[in-house]
Amino acid sequence: MNKTQLDKYVYDLNKIRGTIKFTSEFEQNDQINYLDTMLTKTIINNETILKIRWFRKDTAADRLLNYESSHGKSIKSNIVKNMTTRILETTQDNIDQQEDLNKLRNMLLKSNYPLKEIEKLIKQTCQEFKSNKN
Repeated sequence: MNKTQLDKYVYDLNKIRGTIKFTSEFEQNDQINYLDTMLTKTIINNETILKIRWFRKDTAADRLLNYESSHGKSIKSNIVKNMTTRILETTQDNIDQQEDLNKLRNMLLKSNYPLKEIEKLIKQTCQEFKSNKN
């Protein structure tokens, strides 16, 4: 389906009475973002390959729950573990994974998480993820 066909399809959908209005996005530079995922299409030896990676919008605040907040330690630890797991599940390429984990580290540092705590939780989550995968 090309962009014109997609636009017409969405237009026709939106003519139907209802409270839901549809929007569409079409890939640009062989990439499209959906929620926290970026899909990139590459062609290698006449074979189309989809690369999947964790994604943050340019407008994202890059801050998480502040470590100095009165929330329990388990909440703060679970934020690190869940964000790390999301990156490990989403980003397929190992080099990209390390870049994304570094982005997460920076977000956590901006949110006043101690570096030692960040490193411990990311390492622990990576080890658990790898052992569960095997």
